[in-house]
Amino acid sequence: MPLTTVPSAAWPCTITWAIRGSTALLLAPVAYHRLVFGRRHKHHLVRAANVMAIAGLATVALTVAAVVLLVVSYVEGGLTTVLVTVFTVALFGACGSRTR
Repeated sequence: MPLTTVPSAAWPCTITWAIRGSTALLLAPVAYHRLVFGRRHKHHLVRAANVMAIAGLATVALTVAAVVLLVVSYVEGGLTTVLVTVFTVALFGACGSRTR
């Protein structure tokens, strides 16, 4: 197993906290909407929800990249791990940088 340099609890903790963080960031706009609905704060609500959604999706992308790194390094290791992880991050980056 190539991940011997990383403590065994580091990966599960990292992935668990990343999933919790992305879930919180993606659900926060719903709660915020419930708090400010009807108070004429639509502009601020939309801006804050947009920031939280982008941060949540970025956290999901980083979590998926971390899981890919973990799985590929466990199965294969070496240059394959680097190439597959870089490809995954580049794919998310290309999808995230598209504009209308």
